[in-house]
Amino acid sequence: MSTYAKDIDKPAHEIPFIVERKAPTAGTTATATAPPDDDEEPADDDVTEDFEMKFAKELVAGASTPNRNKLVASATKLVQRVRAEEEKKLVAALAVIGVDWTSGDGASGSANLDVALTTSPTASIKAGTTIDVTATVKNTGTAPAFRVLSRVHADDNTFEDTELPIGKVNPGETRTYTTKIEVRKDAIDRVDRLSLEVREQRGAIAKIVPTELKIEAAPRPVFAYTYQLVDDGNGDGLVQRGEKYRLIVDVRNIGTGTAEKATILLRNATGDGVVLGKSRFEDKLVPGGVKEIEFPLATDATLKTDEVIVEFMAYDELLDVQTSQKLKFKVQPSVVGALSTGAVTAKAPVAIRSGASDGTTLIGNVGKGAGFASLGQFGGYTKVKVAGGGKVGFIPTASLTPGGATTGAFALAWSSVPPIITVKGTGIQTSADTYKLQGNASAEQHVEDVYIYVSNRSSHIDSRKVFYRSNRGGKDGKSLDFAADLPRWAGSNMVTVVARSSTETRSVQTMYIYKDATRTASKP
Repeated sequence: MSTYAKDIDKPAHEIPFIVERKAPTAGTTATATAPPDDDEEPADDDVTEDFEMKFAKELVAGASTPNRNKLVASATKLVQRVRAEEEKKLVAALAVIGVDWTSGDGASGSANLDVALTTSPTASIKAGTTIDVTATVKNTGTAPAFRVLSRVHADDNTFEDTELPIGKVNPGETRTYTTKIEVRKDAIDRVDRLSLEVREQRGAIAKIVPTELKIEAAPRPVFAYTYQLVDDGNGDGLVQRGEKYRLIVDVRNIGTGTAEKATILLRNATGDGVVLGKSRFEDKLVPGGVKEIEFPLATDATLKTDEVIVEFMAYDELLDVQTSQKLKFKVQPSVVGALSTGAVTAKAPVAIRSGASDGTTLIGNVGKGAGFASLGQFGGYTKVKVAGGGKVGFIPTASLTPGGATTGAFALAWSSVPPIITVKGTGIQTSADTYKLQGNASAEQHVEDVYIYVSNRSSHIDSRKVFYRSNRGGKDGKSLDFAADLPRWAGSNMVTVVARSSTETRSVQTMYIYKDATRTASKP
């Protein structure tokens, strides 16, 4: 940007114009196409000239001087002609939707406008709902109002800058314009104050009555997961070069909302030497539901590092919910194994792991008397068949005794279980400078801490940390109550509550608290 440019500068010329969108051919259906390769040059046929490009070409084509100021000054005739052409298009287009865009040039008298904004439904609106937003304009003046244009003003981008054209309003006449707006599916709890900016061609005074609406967030899914790397090579459950594996991931929805399209991704974060056979899975996941996914992968001789790293991610794009973690597996020397058969029984409660080493992933716990089919001996570990698809496990041989029933049952150990956040407040609208927010974070495994941020765009407050509480030394490591007096600024305050069970596992809950602007008494 030029250092000479100033925000207060007004343009030399302004031209309103209709944005032209190419309509699909009748009887055809638009099809999605893959995005172009960034390295490919766009074909000439793919370039569509919009209004700005056409105007710029015509302006430059008629230029008689390379001087910028003289070029702008000489554009007056071109601007006047193009403005007149575009105005005719605008009048015709608005007439199609019942808006009289007649010009008031040369008219006398003054208009006076009473303007109200309403929504339907008027009560609490659930995320994902399509609502009607209506501007109603009554002219209480003695002369017509011309080219009345109302534009919604709100902190919420869903509504901000929505145009509601009214056009000509005669004295005593009331005119309305309604548009439909879809509240995003991932919208969060908030109160929206909707007002209007109203313009009339001759500057008529407008008295505006704003409106409020409350948006209720949709219930969110929360993804917990556990994983196990199953060795399809020498069978020792450890990572070596030149082997094939199956990464088995169990994903559970512990939230209250359904993930209509839960997406599970796996990405190679190691580099050379690791090959993924499958990296994406999509399915519906209801609250309490569990999905087991297998991702084939392999290592080869080009693996230079001593660690295999893959990044796992589960997300719901519609509701903007996700969890992710880098899964790390050390490259270790192989353990010689020997096949075995028969049954084994746990002498006492013991952990079961994914490989013949204490350093491998914990996949679950078995109780005293649990029985398994023995598959082999690997060093100090017995490889056993466990319940649930193609899973196997490794139990220290010293913890087992021969014989017994072979149920294969064990308690699955979840690798990541995000905390569940519950908040209590006095509503989502206040006139006070502070807001009392209380809540609880609970988890099946552990709650480490809770912290809160507040942001307010209109007051230039950006992610200000206003509360922190650790659970170290707490009475209950699985639950943490919190209470905070949050500072408020006028307008929409975005409150973000974060609860962590570890540095990589956390839950986030966001809400908006609306604070009314300070009102001062006006002189009689």
